[in-house]
Amino acid sequence: MSPKGTSACAYVTNTSGFPYEMNTIDCSSMVCNGALSFLLWDVSMELGKAFGVTLKRYRIRAGLSQESFSTVSSRTYISTLERGLKNPTLDKVNEIASVLSVHPLSLLTTYYLTLDDTLSIDDLIARIRSELIAANGDTNDV
Repeated sequence: MSPKGTSACAYVTNTSGFPYEMNTIDCSSMVCNGALSFLLWDVSMELGKAFGVTLKRYRIRAGLSQESFSTVSSRTYISTLERGLKNPTLDKVNEIASVLSVHPLSLLTTYYLTLDDTLSIDDLIARIRSELIAANGDTNDV
């Protein structure tokens, strides 16, 4: 719940694709109701579960146990990630990817594909490529 006096609370209105559509409401004179808080919690759980599914898929395909990540995390932490109870930092994603011997973007790309099962690998990679070129220029010219 947002504390009284918060100027705006964001909530998700459409989870059918990425990026999610967000709306805000004025919370300056009230405490956001339980339904709104539940909606925010529910969406974050979905996101956490998607990363958990991704991590477990890569871990099992690599033939690794949760204990194999002991150089970067405890077995308990890996378990909480796989169950969607916590979300990793970018540093932790990098460390986990290192143990899995994959690029961190492979984990994150699979995560987004898990969130949206209508999205193809080719479409997502094309979008990412286009956005990278728009932001950084075509690096093939360097």
